[in-house]
Amino acid sequence: MPFGPRPGDFLLLMFAIGLLASWLGTLCWNEASQRLPPTIAGQLIVFETLSALAYAFVLRGEWPGAGTLAGIALLIAGVLWALRSGPEPEAAEAHPN
Repeated sequence: MPFGPRPGDFLLLMFAIGLLASWLGTLCWNEASQRLPPTIAGQLIVFETLSALAYAFVLRGEWPGAGTLAGIALLIAGVLWALRSGPEPEAAEAHPN
């Protein structure tokens, strides 16, 4: 059977995942990316990737390899670097009255 021993349950679950994770997730992402500054939205993309990696390695029950750990470290370092550099001060803040 292509849908397993309980095809009705499988199809219902796939519909719910498709609706909630894809459609609702996209709506939430679009709303958040319109309200947040681009630098923060970019950091959210990085942490989405890191969360997916964490879930995958927990599911597998193993630790990531050296190359993956190096990539994770570079992603985190990039976010920390972006946070440290911060936005440029506006002209009104640079020249107080």
